Amino acid sequence: MDLKETVRSIRDFPKEGIVFRDVTTLFKDPKAFHLLMNKMVCSFEGMDVDVVIGPEARGFTVASVLAYVMHAG
Repeated sequence: MDLKETVRSIRDFPKEGIVFRDVTTLFKDPKAFHLLMNKMVCSFEGMDVDVVIGPEARGFTVASVLAYVMHAG
């Protein structure tokens, strides 16, 4: 599965010339979300992670899952 295909692109939002990448379409696809989380967890393999920070709305969603899987705060 190509995760890029699960992200919706909205052209000229919020203004002309900008392409907004809407990841909510990825988040609502269970297979895509599972793949994303597995890829992200694997990218931290071998690292000693104590805390995961997700400093905005979508980051909260991703960070909480990563922290849970990696047994981190």
